[in-house]
Amino acid sequence: MRKKIFATGMGGCVGHYLYDELKKNDEFEFIFLIRSPEKVKYDTSKINVIKDEFKNIKKYAEIIKDADYIIHLLADWGGEEGNFQETIDFFNCIDTNKTEKILYFSTASILGKDNKPNISVKTCGTPYIRGKYKFYEKLLSMPHYKKTVILYLTWVLGGDKNHPYSHAYYAIKSGVKFIDIIKFFSVDINFHFIHSKDIAQIAYFLLKNDTKEKEFILGNEPITADIFIEKMCQVLSKNNPKFKINFPIEPTIKLAKFFGKKFSDWDEYCIGNRKLTFNVVNPASFGLTPYYPKIEKILEEIFQTR
Repeated sequence: MRKKIFATGMGGCVGHYLYDELKKNDEFEFIFLIRSPEKVKYDTSKINVIKDEFKNIKKYAEIIKDADYIIHLLADWGGEEGNFQETIDFFNCIDTNKTEKILYFSTASILGKDNKPNISVKTCGTPYIRGKYKFYEKLLSMPHYKKTVILYLTWVLGGDKNHPYSHAYYAIKSGVKFIDIIKFFSVDINFHFIHSKDIAQIAYFLLKNDTKEKEFILGNEPITADIFIEKMCQVLSKNNPKFKINFPIEPTIKLAKFFGKKFSDWDEYCIGNRKLTFNVVNPASFGLTPYYPKIEKILEEIFQTR
């Protein structure tokens, strides 16, 4: 008998790549909750697609209770409820005696210096961040926790003609018009990144294999903003300048405030933690071969220079 997978968020960038992995296995039966299935780029003929919004998740309690695996990939970017109360409603529909494993996707933005959720984001975060943190807090006391694998995502890249583009993809594409100016400035920022195809590879592995650890931060080793800009210049065949002007973040922020610029609590938090890095995992951590271990390979795909 085939195992049933109930999944949310499969209409997005990561979801498309994840289905590429899942469909290789004939032992699965798929039930996907998708708000706009007409936008999905893959063949859904072998999938039980439920067209509805996540806020109505309790309507499908009986279907959810019958699932062997749960994948909760959906993110409510605009508010707190979808990431908190509606996610609690979803988990309350899960039969922990029947369901073997739950893959829950969160964001590394809720994490602090110890690689654990940081309580300060509960108050200073955006509604999306607050919801993700509050659900983690709740999950710890739920019976589902022991069957849940939590995947914290760093900066997510990816997308092509067969997969929707990530938010970061659009940010890079829109910012490239300023590259001839940006390349002359040095900014003291670090960040992790990971391609959606590698996220999918890890998620599929964790679905099929048990691990001692139950919480993973997905990303490649951190790179600096300067290295990122240098790689962009290389990919775009632009000369890297022989000198750079240091962009002093703190003095600039103080000056902006002096002239009336308002910064949210989350802005302040991000500025203060702009060099925060984590103990990350990528496909190689599980004995797999990464598709996109280097940022330049992703940039080549974005700008189609390969």
